[in-house]
Amino acid sequence: MEALYQRFKTKGFTILAINQWETPDRVFIYTGEFSAPPTFPILFDQKGVIADMFTVKGLPTTILVNKKGQVVYRAIGGRDFNHPEVDRIILDLINEK
Repeated sequence: MEALYQRFKTKGFTILAINQWETPDRVFIYTGEFSAPPTFPILFDQKGVIADMFTVKGLPTTILVNKKGQVVYRAIGGRDFNHPEVDRIILDLINEK
């Protein structure tokens, strides 16, 4: 996710990671084990408000939202974010009028 964020952040794309159950301390310890910690925001949804709003059915869930705030893509389970198809989807959203 960090590599995807770095590729597109200057083009108006952002990533928000939302943690549903862990405490900020636990997430900090976890991300501290990465070779480079994420630079995108990590938000905390310990009461499940965001999960309910976006009808999250399983974790992890990836949701892409267009410039109008509409959900245009949803995937449950892990993903390879370093894939040309993912880049194409992101570029299409960025270039959307």
